[in-house]
Amino acid sequence: SSRPPIGASRSRTFSWDHLLGQSNYNPQISVGGASTLPANVGSGFRRGSTSSSASTGSRRGSTSSTTSRQSSTTSMKSALSQPQYSNTLPRAKGGATKQVGPIRVQPPFINGSITIVVPVEDCAEYEFEVKFMAPRSKEVGKVSRIRLLSLADVPGYVPPPLTSVMSITWGTSGKPIYGVKTSSGVNAACLPAYFEAYDAYTHRLENEVTWLGREGNRVTSLVSNTQNQLTSSQEELLRKAGCVCTSPHLNFSSTDASLNKKYGNIMGHYQFQGMHAEHPFYKLMDHGQPVSSSSSSRPSITTPRPVPAQFLFWDKPHKQWIFAPTLGSDSGVEFGSVKPSLAKCPGDPPARDNWQYKSSVLRRWKKNVALKVTCEIRRN
Repeated sequence: SSRPPIGASRSRTFSWDHLLGQSNYNPQISVGGASTLPANVGSGFRRGSTSSSASTGSRRGSTSSTTSRQSSTTSMKSALSQPQYSNTLPRAKGGATKQVGPIRVQPPFINGSITIVVPVEDCAEYEFEVKFMAPRSKEVGKVSRIRLLSLADVPGYVPPPLTSVMSITWGTSGKPIYGVKTSSGVNAACLPAYFEAYDAYTHRLENEVTWLGREGNRVTSLVSNTQNQLTSSQEELLRKAGCVCTSPHLNFSSTDASLNKKYGNIMGHYQFQGMHAEHPFYKLMDHGQPVSSSSSSRPSITTPRPVPAQFLFWDKPHKQWIFAPTLGSDSGVEFGSVKPSLAKCPGDPPARDNWQYKSSVLRRWKKNVALKVTCEIRRN
């Protein structure tokens, strides 16, 4: 890792895991010329500095583990274009070679990964060598030619906005004079690296937008396929239960205006949930039918219809189908089939025109042919 970022910075958190299906990704080991992107930066990366770094087992500004898992999104990875911006702009030639270190890290090593903090200069290129020493300073192994990534190849780097880095003044000739704001933490020598990193970051954002669009289509297709498979499985289960109506969807309605006004909130779409008392049971669900309210003084407002707890199930003691707020209890029941019901399932023909409701005062059953429980047939 490296020293904290310099200059004015703004904290932002980004995570690019989904583009490669990798976790705890180490760009120093796996990224080469930005050929792989993006990395996991979910632990938080600072925005604003133009310094980059290298370490054994960590990234700039974090101490994430070097372990990674196999990518499960190979097709998506190959479909994304990869940024190649590092070292595309010219640099000043010359300059002395500097040596950093040696930096020693002593045991015990408590964590699974070892982090070596290396002080580096902004925009400078480094090549590291890590040596493994035994007691009495005996060398037992080493890893050479570990190169510090250029800024454009660090997937976790979020460059500051151009307007916070660049300044524009106008000379007496009327021509613009471009400069670098000292408060930005970016010096003039780092501009090539900054511009390359800016283009690479924009490229990654474009990949993100592309991924989101394709992932949205994939998820929509997956949900649709899953729903179809679930419906097919439920139909098979209802068929084996002996139902004539094998659709997992029923519609409870009434042509009686007074009943609709009083009990309309428990009428609507009932969906198969499972088995109870050796019979299928159903639950009132939101069927995507919002309720609109409007007035002459303001625009119409559309709100989802509230769905109270309501079940349709077989009441074994009374040998009838009932609607009640609690599964298995006849408390609060308002509607039911004429008993004894011969319908194996509530949407079957024997239940047709054989529904009743309880009167308000005496709470006695009253048959009403306006009550309908219809089987919703799926259209392929």
